[in-house]
Amino acid sequence: MIKSSFLILFFTGITYVLNYAYTLVAIHFLSPFEYSELAFLIAVYSLFGVFGATISNVSLPLLHKEENVKIKNQVVATTKFLLIILIILSFTIVPIVVSRFFNIQEYKNIILFSLGGSLTIALSLLTTHLQVVKNFLKVGLIQVFSTTIKFLGSLLFLYFGLKVFGVGVALFLSPFLSIILFFPWNQENLITTNNKNILGNVKTFWQEHKHFLIKSFVGSLLLTLFITLDTILAKKFLDENIVGYFVGISTLAKLFLYGIIAISTVVFPHLLSEKEDKNKEKILSYFLIFISISGTVWLLIAYFLNPIFVPLILGKKYSVASSYLFPISLFVISSTFAYILTQLAILQNRKNFLKIILIYFIILILLIFFSQYFGFYKFENLSVESFSNILALIFAILAFLLYNF
Repeated sequence: MIKSSFLILFFTGITYVLNYAYTLVAIHFLSPFEYSELAFLIAVYSLFGVFGATISNVSLPLLHKEENVKIKNQVVATTKFLLIILIILSFTIVPIVVSRFFNIQEYKNIILFSLGGSLTIALSLLTTHLQVVKNFLKVGLIQVFSTTIKFLGSLLFLYFGLKVFGVGVALFLSPFLSIILFFPWNQENLITTNNKNILGNVKTFWQEHKHFLIKSFVGSLLLTLFITLDTILAKKFLDENIVGYFVGISTLAKLFLYGIIAISTVVFPHLLSEKEDKNKEKILSYFLIFISISGTVWLLIAYFLNPIFVPLILGKKYSVASSYLFPISLFVISSTFAYILTQLAILQNRKNFLKIILIYFIILILLIFFSQYFGFYKFENLSVESFSNILALIFAILAFLLYNF
């Protein structure tokens, strides 16, 4: 148990570092505006990955509980069905929506990132079955291999001037090569006895587990949006002259979020293993206090040292926007609390989770309506400070609801 936990933490740590590293590499090779397009397409890639995370989260406990052909058939069939749907969307609706609403005209880039995101659902199926048979070494190797392809591929293609398209190729090759290389290791677990009745298996899987699927999808979507929402909204509402600087500095500020997420992989297993509620509350309180203190330190760095810190990490071209680091860090810290509390609610399988999310979106809709109606905020041509304050409020409301209810 200790050995497997160490392997998971070790490989997860490497994965986080490499995932962050390839975005920093891209920042130095691309102009701020080009990087804003790349960050948006990475967000699209990540949103496609929500489907793989959903299937993995639902199927893993089911396969652990009852390793039988029926469940395996349903999981594999659902994965195949979703993969086909996502590939079709990658060539049709997604490019049209992205180009029309977010002014990204390179269809080949949109399709490439969407296809790469689609393939992650097949990779999720592969790693899920490896976890079922407790082969954590192979799971870790797949994680590290796929993120290494992202990093080295991005570095190589950017060096040869392929820019956003080059990173897209690397992100496509990451799951594609991982599947090609590692599928034979798990082939016997993924071959099912009822390949013809795909739709029937999908229908049965949905009918028997729809509540779990919905909860898992909503949770995975929220966790992804905590990391990508600012980029998506910035591409839509911020002026094109500042959106690149905002997204670049946001990537730097999210170093705090990624650090806390990495620490949570150690804290949460310990918290969930506690049997007494008092001990669980104590661990959670200490963790939230730690986030508050470290967040305060981060804000002090962002406020006083941004003229040094920003060009040091991102390069001199971002020095003109160094002051953005403080307001952006405010919403990143707010999103960190929301992320951690959402993740905990999912892990604890809280019964009122979907109700809280429904209430949350009702509150957001009302806030947007009244702010527009009374003129508190106009969402066109927002400043970075106002935009960051809106995001901080959005995440803070959810964190408040999850913590108190």
